[in-house]
Amino acid sequence: MGLKKGQASEAFKQGKMDPYNILNKTPEERREFALKGCEARKKKAAERKAMKEQLQMLLEMDVTKPIERKKLKELGVSDNQMNNQMLLMTSLFRRGLMGDVQAIKQINDMVESLDNQHQAQVAPVINIYSATSGNISISQSASEDDEWDEWTECEDDDEDWPE
Repeated sequence: MGLKKGQASEAFKQGKMDPYNILNKTPEERREFALKGCEARKKKAAERKAMKEQLQMLLEMDVTKPIERKKLKELGVSDNQMNNQMLLMTSLFRRGLMGDVQAIKQINDMVESLDNQHQAQVAPVINIYSATSGNISISQSASEDDEWDEWTECEDDDEDWPE
């Protein structure tokens, strides 16, 4: 049976863990320990960044196999869009068409994340109060393809607006 929350282990009770306790170290040893940790984190972050760049490079490479190019052509993908990323997306799409539930969920998650990114770019509604004409509500979408403006006057009481 494991230890309860806050309960000390036998090794700690016997003093075997004291060399590992950071509170027992001098400030210089603590600083050195922190610097080693910082260097390790930087090294790991650099490795992750390099792996991400390498994966991005692989995804952007053109498709060379004639069979794969033919499959993409059948789906209507143009020649300049035939890269490994498109091949990966079409294979996920095909798996979803065959009824693979995980593929469908993955596609759904991708579409929802794109929708959420688009919604975050939409401008908020701005309400402006004019002393001469009362309340005016302005709604405007921030997307470039929508050129919709709506101006409506409200017949609200002016009690909630400061003079």
